[in-house]
Amino acid sequence: MAITTLNLRALNRSDTASSGQVITATSATACDFQTSSGKIGQVVSAERADDTSISSTSYTDTNCTIVITPTATSSKILYMMSVPTWMYRGGYVNNRFHGRIRRAIAGGATTDMWTVPDGSFGNMKQTDSNDDIFGVMMTSQFLDSPSTTAACTYTYELAINATAGSSYILANVSNTKSYITCLEVLA
Repeated sequence: MAITTLNLRALNRSDTASSGQVITATSATACDFQTSSGKIGQVVSAERADDTSISSTSYTDTNCTIVITPTATSSKILYMMSVPTWMYRGGYVNNRFHGRIRRAIAGGATTDMWTVPDGSFGNMKQTDSNDDIFGVMMTSQFLDSPSTTAACTYTYELAINATAGSSYILANVSNTKSYITCLEVLA
């Protein structure tokens, strides 16, 4: 594949970018953005469009998982996600859901990177016999310092507060897409 270089000063037509700041694309999945303070070493992205139904009070994988392998122990990982999430509630029940993002390092530890406490998402109280639906776009961004060159797997998990009635959570809702992107930020 041909190497393409774009000069940022020419692109944005202003004096805010120096002529030395360039974007170099060497493949469809890799891009270097060079500045005096570091660069993006790699970009990994994934999208999902299939339903994941969760009716457990224990954290359950939503199938929104991404793997990135840092090239240096000094690298940071910028994690970004956007996942459509619905909670269906049936019967006379007060229900909520909660979530977390976990990082598992190959051959190493698993760490909770982002946790929202029990009941912080979608508080729904049944006041009649009709079923209710609560929808929200779950988003998160954080900068991680895994200090490894081993593969890092990031997983988005959800749990429902109570299993009474016919309540459940639906992530990656049909006809919508979930997006997860990780960028390796080199030191």
